[in-house]
Amino acid sequence: MPGRNVLLKLGRVKIGWVGCRIRERVEVTRCFKLGCRIRERVEVTRCFKCLEFGHRRKDCKGQDRSDLCLNCNQTGHTAKDCASENFCPVCQKTGHRADSTKCLKFRELLRAQISANIKVLQTNLGRGRAAHDILYTLACEKDIDIAIISEPNINISLAHKFIMDKKRNVAIYIRNKNSPQVHHG
Repeated sequence: MPGRNVLLKLGRVKIGWVGCRIRERVEVTRCFKLGCRIRERVEVTRCFKCLEFGHRRKDCKGQDRSDLCLNCNQTGHTAKDCASENFCPVCQKTGHRADSTKCLKFRELLRAQISANIKVLQTNLGRGRAAHDILYTLACEKDIDIAIISEPNINISLAHKFIMDKKRNVAIYIRNKNSPQVHHG
């Protein structure tokens, strides 16, 4: 997507009176047999001075690489005009650019951030009591922090003080990781 790459290189865009920062978003999706989907959205910051990941230019103490080509790590041209082989100065490997999500250092930071994120489950329980039991089991097994539930069982949701909308069609379950697993049998 050429437009996406242009926007990512800009880093900021002005919309009306507001300057908005543009960052690449990485989505990791995992599917389970129950038809539930856990989606973790992770953003890894990148410094445009040293090209390393995990911090921004204003906090950078690294080598200034801002004048280097993102494709080959050489001076005198931009990545758009580069015909050389890809080389990443961050992990010192060929085969990908400095701003690539294929970078080993990017992947390490991504894994660390995924494990540190809040995990959210979104599902439709069809108002079933058994589905609530499966939800609790899945929340424990997959270490889910918050469940957003369509068609919850109203009695169970009220008894356990789920956050519900006025029509009781949607509920939010915030899991207390210190409490034992509950069955409604």
